[in-house]
Amino acid sequence: MPRWEEIRDDLFEAIMQVQGPLSKEQQEEIVRIMRDRGHDMVWNAIRPMQKHAGR
Repeated sequence: MPRWEEIRDDLFEAIMQVQGPLSKEQQEEIVRIMRDRGHDMVWNAIRPMQKHAGR
């Protein structure tokens, strides 16, 4: 059986692919959990950054 550390990133990506868009409430809960774990961030900091034109 693989260790958690070995599958965590792939499992997260798989869940996000089948989950679909998160509701506003889910986004707020994720931000709350991340803040509780010491990460000072908002939802916009979590979203993937869009590539800038010319880069």
